[in-house]
Amino acid sequence: MLEEIPIVDQPVAAEPEEVLTEALAPEPAPKRGRGRPTGSKGKAKPKPKVKAEPEPEPEPPKQKKAAPKKRPIQSSDSEEEVVPRKKRREPERTEDVALQVMKFLSGQHAGRATARRNKYDSWFAN
Repeated sequence: MLEEIPIVDQPVAAEPEEVLTEALAPEPAPKRGRGRPTGSKGKAKPKPKVKAEPEPEPEPPKQKKAAPKKRPIQSSDSEEEVVPRKKRREPERTEDVALQVMKFLSGQHAGRATARRNKYDSWFAN
């Protein structure tokens, strides 16, 4: 068997191993804040695209001929017909509108309450 004999000329180096282990361990990166870093430029603008050849313009579509206008049929009566004009509605008073809304909402509430009561009564029918 072979035995290892340490060489006496060279001192035993315990320190370099520690230095190597420290050198191998990477330094932790500094913690960065959120958002764009200060001094950074904005988003790069896209370069304009160059057209090789302009496309020929399509022919305009043919316009349709306008339909002939229909003439109103005249009645045989020589008297002119009087067309009654629509009367303007007078604006409703605010109180009247409020009363109508309150009646509507009250009726809606009563209808829901009645429907709920009938539903619960159907569960416990005698």
